[in-house]
Amino acid sequence: MYKFKLEPVLKFKKQLEEMAQIEFYKKIKELEEKLSVLSKLKREKEYFIEKMELLETQEINFQDYLIYKNYINLLSNRIEECQKIIKKFLEEIEKKRAELIAYYKERKILQRLDEQQRIVYEREMKMLENKFCDEINTICYNHESIKKII
Repeated sequence: MYKFKLEPVLKFKKQLEEMAQIEFYKKIKELEEKLSVLSKLKREKEYFIEKMELLETQEINFQDYLIYKNYINLLSNRIEECQKIIKKFLEEIEKKRAELIAYYKERKILQRLDEQQRIVYEREMKMLENKFCDEINTICYNHESIKKII
């Protein structure tokens, strides 16, 4: 019976790959949440810019104008912060992707090695089986030859 000697290593590599996949997809989910927040902030900023422009056509007191202007600036700052966070997340995701690919490659190498060793083992077993069958045939033939002589 064939048994791959590095089976525990292969199982460990599979576990590492699965954990890396989980971390990778967690990061992607977090990124999607951050992108959603960014999108919300941009929509809110656009809304208040439009509202401020609309109010500029009407008569507005200076204090209201400053409130809108400051709030828009605050939104701009939050958008910049969010974009920086997203950039960091993208870098982290890229690292996780590279890590995941490395684990995948290591696992595939071990699986190919397992398959190659299995093929060699099966070939050797087939040769032994053929040799055994040949010996049995030879013994049977010799036994029949001896019977004919006697």
